[in-house]
Amino acid sequence: MADVVIVGAGPVGLWTALQIKKRMPRAAVVMYERHLEYQRSHVLRLDHWSLLLYSRKSLNASEQAFYTDVTGKRVAGVHLEFAKSLYIRTSDFEAALRAYALREGIVIEHRTIESLAHAESLHPECTVFLASDGARSRFRGELLGDKGIQMHNLQQVLELKFEETGGPRKLDTLQLWDCNRQLNFTLSEYVGRRRGETTPVTVRLFLDETTYGHLPEMSFKSPCGIDSPELPKTVQADIEAYMRFRARTVGTRYVEGSGKLSKLGLSAYAASRFGFRRQDKAWILVGDAAMGVPYFRALNSGMMLGSRLAMLIASNGGVTPERLARLVRRIEQYRILHVWTEFTIARGKDALINGIKAVRARLARPATARELTR
Repeated sequence: MADVVIVGAGPVGLWTALQIKKRMPRAAVVMYERHLEYQRSHVLRLDHWSLLLYSRKSLNASEQAFYTDVTGKRVAGVHLEFAKSLYIRTSDFEAALRAYALREGIVIEHRTIESLAHAESLHPECTVFLASDGARSRFRGELLGDKGIQMHNLQQVLELKFEETGGPRKLDTLQLWDCNRQLNFTLSEYVGRRRGETTPVTVRLFLDETTYGHLPEMSFKSPCGIDSPELPKTVQADIEAYMRFRARTVGTRYVEGSGKLSKLGLSAYAASRFGFRRQDKAWILVGDAAMGVPYFRALNSGMMLGSRLAMLIASNGGVTPERLARLVRRIEQYRILHVWTEFTIARGKDALINGIKAVRARLARPATARELTR
């Protein structure tokens, strides 16, 4: 039996389930996840604000354990640090959320749900279903078709993920600029929290269209090594230059064989609707199934959307069939504000990156790896 069913137990799905459970402690929340292990392990920036906006706090022992897992230290809650952020592996964050959800009595089953009808047939008693199955959501496609997405392409990026010892330390603003001004392409870095002897680092190179087009095929599921002979020479030189500059400047050491490359197009997209009625049931898109925004905003945006959704479900008087139309209407009203806000943030950050590119083009002279490290 379930009062709420969530398909997809990634970080946003788990966070949404927890927020529903906090606001409706007696509700039976059931989640379905097809993967036995979480598939991503890059560094993300988690804003404390995303843990706060619209969310419900309990500050009990279970929540304290969650904050300790996420921050690596005992804290009384993030409410005193609302303007701060932390960097953490996605896999570590997912593990902390999963442990928290299980402590709160949320049921997580490893099973592939093939369609809307499949989920509904497993839980005919349930009236509220959430689709949190990622950017390529099959449920969004079933509900909206192929044309139900508003998308804005922004940047073309090569992403490098690697492990290092001697950290965690990141380049400060002046060091990063000193490195950037000598590279062929603009670079940003994110340094995660140390685990054991190693620290994860995620780096992004913002490429031009021509260079991006000459990259070999690679993705986070099928990455490319950093020494691949198929990489354009300018990209190869920048990777080598950055790695040597980082080792020399902050004293860290690259873990041999850990470097993985993938390419991605950064875009902002949103479904034309988040809430749907299917006879006596409601389907709601959340997380990447609903929308995605770049520059490490997707998770933060998804968490705020999940918290708001839990608030709407609880304030709607629960999940009774008689109130589904009102629930869907309120979700759609919030969708307009949420999409506008996140798209505005994405466009602002994109304009900043384009501005940095323009300044570099006028003031910086690209250097070779040899020049940068001598």
